[in-house]
Parts: sequence; structure tokens; C-alpha cells
Amino acid sequence: MRSRFCAFALGLHDYLLGTWHPTTRPASLEPDAQTRWKQLSIEHTGVTGEAGTVTFTARFVVNRQWHALHETSRFVLLNQQWFYLDGDPRWMTLPTGRNDPCLCASGKKAKKCCLV
Repeated sequence: MRSRFCAFALGLHDYLLGTWHPTTRPASLEPDAQTRWKQLSIEHTGVTGEAGTVTFTARFVVNRQWHALHETSRFVLLNQQWFYLDGDPRWMTLPTGRNDPCLCASGKKAKKCCLV
């Protein structure tokens, strides 16, 4: 999961497609220059045989507004490699005032950090 988050943050679409299970993989991924992925929190992981789950929250900024993606992702082990199968995403907008502490935990005000 961490490697997929980093791939989203860095725009490594080939890696994302390569780690997506063939039965649920999209034909392509469109770049999204406005989304800046900032933080990943892994909340739970589980493995049963060749199936695994990861529950996480990923925070990101779009158009100077913080958002969060909360999801429990399902993975399948094939040929000793984990592949993303699917998930149940919940998207949230996070209220952040310009003078509030930035949600990236830098210690700066939001207006001088990620909401620039």
C-alpha cells in the first residue's frame, strides 16, 4: 500500500497499473496535476492465505482544499507479488482555515504551507 501511495504521489502510473490485478485494472490512468498527495496513515492490515486487506486514510490537497480518502483495499497474492484488487473508497473534504495549523503536521499555518 505504501508503494502505491508513493506512486500516486509521484505520478508513476505504469507502476500503479503494473500492481493492479488484471481483472479490475483500468485500461489507463489519467494524470491529475492538481492533486497533491500528502499523507498516508495505515490503520489496519490483514492476511488470510492469498488474500489481504489494508485499511488506510490518505490525505491530499486539490485547489487549496484538503481532502481525505478512507478505504479498505483488497489485495491478492499472485506469483509471490501482491496486486490491488479493489476497495470501498469514502471521499471527504476536510475543513481547514487559512490560519489553522497545516494538516501535514509541518507546524506552519495552512496558508504558509500546503495551501499555498
